[in-house]
Amino acid sequence: MSKLIYLDPGHGGKDSGAVGYGRNEADDVLKMAKKVKSLLSAYNCKVGMTRTNDTYTSPKGKAEIANKAGADFFASFHRNSSSSSSSKGYETLVYANSGIKKEFANKVNAKMGSIGFTNRGTKVRTDLAVLHQTNMPAVLLELGFISNKKDNEIFVSKFDKIAEAITAVIVDVNNLKKVTTTSNASIKAGSTVKIKSGAKYGGASSGKSVSSAYIGKKYTVTKVQTNNGVKEALIKQLNSWVPTKYLSIV
Repeated sequence: MSKLIYLDPGHGGKDSGAVGYGRNEADDVLKMAKKVKSLLSAYNCKVGMTRTNDTYTSPKGKAEIANKAGADFFASFHRNSSSSSSSKGYETLVYANSGIKKEFANKVNAKMGSIGFTNRGTKVRTDLAVLHQTNMPAVLLELGFISNKKDNEIFVSKFDKIAEAITAVIVDVNNLKKVTTTSNASIKAGSTVKIKSGAKYGGASSGKSVSSAYIGKKYTVTKVQTNNGVKEALIKQLNSWVPTKYLSIV
């Protein structure tokens, strides 16, 4: 049975969370959680989210959503804030620094340090509903200080690397495996496919990378051709040719 990973973009709706330098915590973390969800689609797990748009649910309510769904792992996304603009860095919050939570925190803290954030380590917090009212291992990610100019620059410029790092550690501590898909030799007109990470366009645009915004989503193949020895599929929604080696049937 595949595991159920629950992602919780903090705040939302009437609660914008912290703000700074024209940024809004609720928006930042929703975007990040959606990116991680997209990346996790390549693995043998199910992914739920406590919100997918700008709506508000209480922290207790979010814990109840994950509990009711029977989630196996819970990650809450946030951005830190301080009255001092010099406060900076990434940290992971846990209810108890033990087990999978400790393993996750240690590994993701190190990755965030290598990306460029100051590593503030792991903090134990027993007062947060998303950590103490969840029935599964739960962690809270503070993705840099929204009140710090440099942390905001890292969040924007290294956005994909941050999402990939979080995804990699979720995959690691939950022992998730890559999804086994039908061979791309079976791709034909009418097939529903997903575009793999690292994909490049074919045809006249050969060598141009496919935007990360399109990775992991479902698309329809209009037709298939062989171009200079490379089998390509015309993706209806993108109106572009993509080599079938970058596609998987779903």
